[in-house]
Amino acid sequence: MKGKSGYILLKDFLQRFTNFTSATNMIKNIFAYMQRYYIPSQMTNGDGSVRPIFELSLVKWRDFAYEPLKAKLLQALLTLVTAERDGEKVDKTLLSNMVQAYIKIGVPPVDNPVNFYKKEFQEQFIKDTKEYYIKESDAFIQSNSISAYMQKAEARIIQEESLSQTYLHPSTKPDLTRACEEVLIERHNQQLQDEFQKMLRDDKSEDMRRFYYLLSRIPNGLNRSAETMKQFLTGVGTGIVTDHSAKLTQRAQLKDSSPLILDLLALHKKYSDILKRCMSESKLFSQALDEAFTVFINKKAGIFLMSEVLNNYVDGVMTGKERLADDQIYEQLDSVVRLFTYFNDKDVFYDAFRRGLSKRLLLGKIQEEWERHFLQRLKITCGDVYTKKLEGMFNDVKISNEQYVPQFKEWCEKKSKKLGVDMAVTVLNDSYWPTTSRTALTPTQEFNPCLKAFEEFYRCQEEKKILVWLYQSGDVLLNYAFPGKGKPINLLLNVSVMQAAICLLFNQQKEWKFKDVMDTLGTNEELLKWSITPLLYTKDRVFTNKGIEGKGKPKGPDGKPAPITWDSIVMDDVIGLVPVRTPKKKIPYPPGKPLPKTGTSAGAAAGGAGGAAKTEDEENLSQLLRERELKMQLALVRVMKARNTLQQQQLIAEASTQLEKFFMPDPRLMKKQIEVLMERGFMRRDADDQRKIHYCA
Repeated sequence: MKGKSGYILLKDFLQRFTNFTSATNMIKNIFAYMQRYYIPSQMTNGDGSVRPIFELSLVKWRDFAYEPLKAKLLQALLTLVTAERDGEKVDKTLLSNMVQAYIKIGVPPVDNPVNFYKKEFQEQFIKDTKEYYIKESDAFIQSNSISAYMQKAEARIIQEESLSQTYLHPSTKPDLTRACEEVLIERHNQQLQDEFQKMLRDDKSEDMRRFYYLLSRIPNGLNRSAETMKQFLTGVGTGIVTDHSAKLTQRAQLKDSSPLILDLLALHKKYSDILKRCMSESKLFSQALDEAFTVFINKKAGIFLMSEVLNNYVDGVMTGKERLADDQIYEQLDSVVRLFTYFNDKDVFYDAFRRGLSKRLLLGKIQEEWERHFLQRLKITCGDVYTKKLEGMFNDVKISNEQYVPQFKEWCEKKSKKLGVDMAVTVLNDSYWPTTSRTALTPTQEFNPCLKAFEEFYRCQEEKKILVWLYQSGDVLLNYAFPGKGKPINLLLNVSVMQAAICLLFNQQKEWKFKDVMDTLGTNEELLKWSITPLLYTKDRVFTNKGIEGKGKPKGPDGKPAPITWDSIVMDDVIGLVPVRTPKKKIPYPPGKPLPKTGTSAGAAAGGAGGAAKTEDEENLSQLLRERELKMQLALVRVMKARNTLQQQQLIAEASTQLEKFFMPDPRLMKKQIEVLMERGFMRRDADDQRKIHYCA
């Protein structure tokens, strides 16, 4: 065999080794008695010169056949592997058989067969593998794209893992895989990382899958790319918010803000799908996605908080304005909750949603299954405390519809009270529903029998509870009859309680001065103008403004009617009835909008309306801040009650952890609330260490 080399040497060596081992096995069988009794007894007695027959034969083969040829055999094996890597068809069973031969001849005095295999073959094989792939990868990446290189690297790693599993010893796979990763991935890590943002930008899903497959194999390979993804998504999301913010500069534009939420939902869905398909829902990339969305979800959209915009979209979904198919509703609501989780101040959305839910419940414009589904998702996200009041609102409406309304009807029949109207009252628990300022209103005489009857009924049901009428939350269906051609015309007017009271005054006389209406109803000028405007200045108006002393309203400089402003209605204006000319049988009237001040342009008029709405927003925000102060105090007391004594910073940290599900507390405000609680006697500072606080039971 000394004159042979390469494939022929390898094949001949293995054939002769097979013949040799077969022959020595036969010899071992011939000397079976000696193998079974003599040799073990001699070895037990400490005779080191005696060895099993087959083991001794392998030692002789290693010394006289393998040792002289080992360099040529190793080179032949490496040449075989290189040829296979180059795409040539080779007999890989030779590699497998030679690996088995290394293990067999690794007998004492060799300490371990696997160590012998590693020393004689694996070490040089790994070194040769690195050199091969350094040369190939450097040449390939210079003349091809990163996308093509990743495809090549992935194929090579799969090829080498298959080779190690099928033909090499199991101990080789970790070292071989690590060598490939060092050369094919770590060596070109910088170039791969530089390309990742382009993959995100160009939506190259397959490239991103390969990128994750490759970089996830090396230590800390994905840290930089996760940061790249975070920065990329932050830029894209901020761009979306900025683009839409230019269209959200006036309060009236809130109703047109749904495209912003749709774009954000689409962005989240797109990259959530990429995480599933390409990145095995990696926690690192999921965290990057969450952090990016947290950045721009908490930005303002024009003049609006993002929580307002999201609540407006939810309201559109719940009321059907978004025109989604039934099978899309639940998916969209789940997506909305995912966006909601990114709010730092979740209580702002909660407050806006609670107000929107109260309107839907009281107006009866509600799909209970959708609302319940959304509440369930909120409960899973934030816990029972977050949704307790919302569920209480549902319960109030349910009790009113199923108990109070039918029981009141039965009570009226039993007491022989004939109200002449159908009346449905919803009794609201003050602790569940959002606080609202009461409308200043003295109801007309038509309301009084109904109100007194229900108050009497309710006292029989709940002796210890007090009823307070919220006129701004109700609506009325009025029958409006006026002469027509041949027979009277009857219309149903769907109006607010204030608008109904205004209309009912005209049962007493045909014309009223504005100031007399205001005095009779006990309301103020702003509320009255707010309510009467739709009845005066819409297409289906029921009133006309006849001007001071009924002389008519002056026209503008161009001969057309003057623009509607705050001063379009003055105290001495006479309001009169007009026939409603419409084919409709039922006319809904909105509650109205604030009137702009005189001399403002159309844009300023909208701004004036926004100013009034802003006042309401400021009231809501003020109420929200008061609730936050109470939550902070409760959290601080809970922590101190459990711990009894704490350092101030630790107290603030533990209380803040409890509050994070609602809002991100400001440490300065927390310190202020600690001082308030000290004044109230709930806690005190340590006499020797002012930073230490004790709970006062």
